[in-house]
Amino acid sequence: MKRIRICSFLVLFTVLAAHAQVKVDAELRPRFEFRHGFQSLFPDNADPSAFVSQRTRLNAGYKNEYLNFYLSVQDIRVWEMSHN
Repeated sequence: MKRIRICSFLVLFTVLAAHAQVKVDAELRPRFEFRHGFQSLFPDNADPSAFVSQRTRLNAGYKNEYLNFYLSVQDIRVWEMSHN
């Protein structure tokens, strides 16, 4: 029974994809920041800050003559770096 469901799903997806456009892509963007008094004077007794932030995004789109669907899932994290 499980095989029949899987096969029917694959056939349905193939038929739909034959007359439509399916697009899947991903982005991975790391960014390093060093903060030490940008646009202001930095106090003498404060330590500078350095870290890496990362944005990961997964995009999927489906388009045919009746339907235009787009989904984007995003995750943002910060990697902390040790201070000396």
